[in-house]
Amino acid sequence: LNVTPASWGKSLRAQGARLAMGWCRDGLDDAYVQEETKTIVEALLIEPLISNVQLIEHALKDAGFQYIQDSWWFHDIVNIRLEVACAGNTIGSTRFPHLAPGEEVGAAASLSIAENNEQQYIGHFADDTNPSFDTVPVITLDSILPPNDLDALFIDAEGADPIIIFGAYANVIPRLRLLEFEYHAKGYWQNISLASLITQLDSEYGFDCFLQGPRGDDLWRLSRGCWDQSFEIHRWSNVVCAARSDPFTTALLNSYAVVL
Repeated sequence: LNVTPASWGKSLRAQGARLAMGWCRDGLDDAYVQEETKTIVEALLIEPLISNVQLIEHALKDAGFQYIQDSWWFHDIVNIRLEVACAGNTIGSTRFPHLAPGEEVGAAASLSIAENNEQQYIGHFADDTNPSFDTVPVITLDSILPPNDLDALFIDAEGADPIIIFGAYANVIPRLRLLEFEYHAKGYWQNISLASLITQLDSEYGFDCFLQGPRGDDLWRLSRGCWDQSFEIHRWSNVVCAARSDPFTTALLNSYAVVL
């Protein structure tokens, strides 16, 4: 596709986006293998910050995507749909801070916070002198994703990760091959333990889960009797899980597992 993290980041920064480079500085990395494929790749991107959605649309145009019938297409092999919404475990609407393009630390606000213009966010508002909020829909992944098999689900929701998973238990999680989410001490992680979520994914949905190690290519097993309370670290980290029903994905993650 000739799209790399570096080319993507360059396009976003050209529009004035405030971008973090990520743990591995992957926003500067061009070392991605480009492979030809005839398989149609379909992706759904859910983003509540309207200015970020506009950034993504401009970056897709720069990468050669065309907007056709509510989706972005690249040579009839990649189909990306953008959804302006907050994902969670309920359906409705909420208020979301109108932050500057490229910010990623916003969170859904109560109506009272929106009315009082209370600035309680780490990120920068689009206009810091006049903080404002947008009304955006709240959806569950179960309510929005089609009923076909799903390869992967990646969640980075500034602390809303566990409730997004809860809103995907009925239809999405049972059809997944790979699940990745962020874990730390912010948002809903203040009241939901990693241990309880791992136990549920393991015993009820058949997932092997791993904590990503500091090098990025080492995984620490959390499931199937390997849990230890020392993993409840409440620090910025990522957890990746493979469905045991999919031998390839499970074997792939096991190949990176640390052997004690």
